[in-house]
Amino acid sequence: MGDGQRDGNRLLRIAGLTSILSMVCCSGKEPDPRPEPPPTYGDSCTENAQCDAPLECVAPVLFNTKCTYECDSARDCPEGSYCLTDAEEPTSWCMEE
Repeated sequence: MGDGQRDGNRLLRIAGLTSILSMVCCSGKEPDPRPEPPPTYGDSCTENAQCDAPLECVAPVLFNTKCTYECDSARDCPEGSYCLTDAEEPTSWCMEE
């Protein structure tokens, strides 16, 4: 083999190896740098910090906690919701119908 052919084969091997390495190291999906948006009204939560302010994470009913608003009447709640009041509790909360 001549020097020119040997150099050509070497360049092909280097180009092939470079292609393989770039596929292996760069083919993974990059992580999304944006944080997940906080839960909004009616979404499940476990603590206040998970809810978009002024929402609070509460369990107005026994079986689950949700991001909701404090209210005095249904006018304080989003459309399609009502204000749940309880004589034993000092605070009332908006509930989805």
